[in-house]
Amino acid sequence: MKKSVILLALSALAFAGCQKDVVLESNLGDSITIRPSLGLQVKSEDPHALAADNLETFNVYAQTADNAAYFENVDFVKNASGTYASADKYYWPKTGALKFYAYAPVSGTGLTRSAYNAWTLTQQSEAASQPDFIVALNSGDKENNATTGVSLNFRHAMSKVSLKVKNTSKTILINVTDWKLAYLYDGGTFALTEENTNGAALLAAADWTLTSNTQSVATCVLSAPIATPVTVYGNTTTATAIDGLEDFILIPQELKDSVSYADNNQFAGSYVAVEMEIRNAADSTVIVDKQWCCWPVNTALEAGKHYTFVVDLSNGGYQEDNDPNSDGPYPYQPDDDPRNPDDPSKNPDPVLKDASIKFVTVTVDAWTEAGDIDAGVPDSLL
Repeated sequence: MKKSVILLALSALAFAGCQKDVVLESNLGDSITIRPSLGLQVKSEDPHALAADNLETFNVYAQTADNAAYFENVDFVKNASGTYASADKYYWPKTGALKFYAYAPVSGTGLTRSAYNAWTLTQQSEAASQPDFIVALNSGDKENNATTGVSLNFRHAMSKVSLKVKNTSKTILINVTDWKLAYLYDGGTFALTEENTNGAALLAAADWTLTSNTQSVATCVLSAPIATPVTVYGNTTTATAIDGLEDFILIPQELKDSVSYADNNQFAGSYVAVEMEIRNAADSTVIVDKQWCCWPVNTALEAGKHYTFVVDLSNGGYQEDNDPNSDGPYPYQPDDDPRNPDDPSKNPDPVLKDASIKFVTVTVDAWTEAGDIDAGVPDSLL
C-alpha cells in the first residue's frame, strides 16, 4: 500500500494522571458498606463515558470463600447525599471473607451478566449507545471492613477511540460531517480474572474472548452525522478534534489493515473513514462531492486506553465501495497495489488521485517556413 497515500498517525493516551482516586462514599450504617472509585478519572467530558461524577448505579455480586453466592446482582444507587445504597440492606457474616464483583452500567446497551465474574457484550454501531463497561473486584470481612467499608476501584474494560484531523494542503478546504471505524469484531465475552482491581492499571488482555475468529466487514461504528458541516481549512499541520463528532467505546481488539480480500480484489481490512466534501480554497468550487474517504489502520486496542486517530484529510484517502450489490463497505485498493498485480483495472484509485490539475500532453507546433530573408546591407546605406 502506498505510504504517500496513507498518512495516519496514532497516539495512545492511557487513562492516567498524578492525582489520587476520588472515593465515592457509601453510608449504610451497620450493613455492608462499599466505597467505589473510578481509577484516576475524576470527571468525564464524554456523556456516555463513566467517571466519578456521573457513576449513578453499579451492580454487585457477593461471593463467600467457598464460592457460594452471598447475594446476587444487587444494585447500589447514588442518592441525593452522594452516597450509594441498595434497596435492601445486606449484613456481614459473623466469620469469613466475601468477594465483591461489581460492574456498570447496569442497563448498558448490549451488555449482560452471564456469571458472577463474566459478561457478554454486543458491539453497538452508534457511538451514543456504546456502554463504557467498567468492572471492580475486591474482598472484605466484618473484622476489617465493618467500619471502614470495602473499597471498589473500577477499571475500564473497553477501549476509547477519538478522531483528530488536519489539512496540510493550502489549495483545498474540506467539509466534514461524520466519521466511522469499520471491520471490527461484533461482540465478546469478558471474564474478570484479577485477584482485585485496586492496584492494576489495566485489565488483562486475556480477560476478553472475542465471539468470532475474524473481524466482520459488516461491523461498523458511526459517530452520527452533524447537521452543520465543519470546515477544515488548509495549510496546517496541527491536528484538531471536530465539535459534534462523538468518540467510540469499543471492545479491545487488534485492528488489522489486511485481514482478507474479497473476490473482487477490494481492500477488506480495518479502516477509519471520514465523510467529507472537498472544495477549492479560493472560490469554494466543489472538487469532490460528499463521500466516505477511508484510511486503513493497524493497531492493537487495549482495555482502559484512549486512542486518538490523527488523519491528514488532504491526502483524500480511498474511496469507499457504495455498490449495494457488493459485500462492502470496503475501501478500494490503488492501481499499483501489489496485492492485485494481475488485473489492476479492478483496483479503483484514491479519492484525489485524478482530481489534481495536471498537464498530461504538451506539444509544440512545428516551425512554419517563412522563406529566406536577405540580411544584406540596404541600398540606402551604400
